[in-house]
Amino acid sequence: MATQVSIASCGAYLAPAAAKEIFRGHIPLIAGQGAPVGRADADSGGYRLNGNWSYGSGLLHSEWVHTGAVVHENDAARNYPGSLSADTRIFIVPIEHVELRNNWDVMGLRATGSVEYSIRDLFVPEDYTHRISANTPRSGGDLYRLGIVGLAALGHTGFTLGIARRLLDEIAHLAQTPTGRPAALSQQGGGEGFHSQYARAEAQLRAARAFAFDVWDNIQGTLAGGYDPETRQITLARLAFINATSVATMIGNIAFDFGGGAAVRSSALQRAFRDQRVGAQHFTASDVIVRECAKDLLGLAPEKVWSGPKLIDANLR
Repeated sequence: MATQVSIASCGAYLAPAAAKEIFRGHIPLIAGQGAPVGRADADSGGYRLNGNWSYGSGLLHSEWVHTGAVVHENDAARNYPGSLSADTRIFIVPIEHVELRNNWDVMGLRATGSVEYSIRDLFVPEDYTHRISANTPRSGGDLYRLGIVGLAALGHTGFTLGIARRLLDEIAHLAQTPTGRPAALSQQGGGEGFHSQYARAEAQLRAARAFAFDVWDNIQGTLAGGYDPETRQITLARLAFINATSVATMIGNIAFDFGGGAAVRSSALQRAFRDQRVGAQHFTASDVIVRECAKDLLGLAPEKVWSGPKLIDANLR
């Protein structure tokens, strides 16, 4: 999941010749940080890219880097041609031109290798870039009408529902184990308090999953019809992910509280708990997004579209 958005958007939105070069012979691993915190100065036929980025998820495993920057021209940020919005782009560059830092020392999601990195005065041809807000695929099918925001929401939702399911399954396994159970489940199968919380958690996870499937089934129908998802559909997709994250966090609490020693020793339960906690810190699960969702649901954001974490005027996209 840490690389799928980068791989998918690269194949869909880059100029076909550049995409074919990158994907020549195999599907490459592409990862990085898409937030436009870097600077790209327009140069003949491309850009000079500079910047420092953090949370480059998957970089330690990757061949290419997907990284975001704002385009500057004549020493000032420029707007995208024909638009009132800043020209913010994704740049795809070979990993050998990137300085990686060995600083991913975290409590969870360790396998993502989400290190900080820097790029200095690197020329990137125009064809190896695309707009951050791109949602018209140059290759691939209708799925890529989702854009990066939609693709990320889909991936994060799958991760969150999956890890919540694993947490419930692991605590159920402990409840069925006749020996070696933690003190919180000293009675095989657990007591009444545990039963009540576990059953409610099962119901809430299934409800969160049903909400997500309902939302994405609706979006799939729109894409299959050859249309772009509407703002409300993306709002509900983001809300479904945030709701799933809240439910997963609640399930993590139950698993940790009743897991006893098994929750703190090296085990699948402990790893799932740690990974869920770190995943829940992602900006896309924050109250900033929740408040933007509320604006749309309350009818307070007419003619708005999603751009990163915010709803903006459609003519600024």
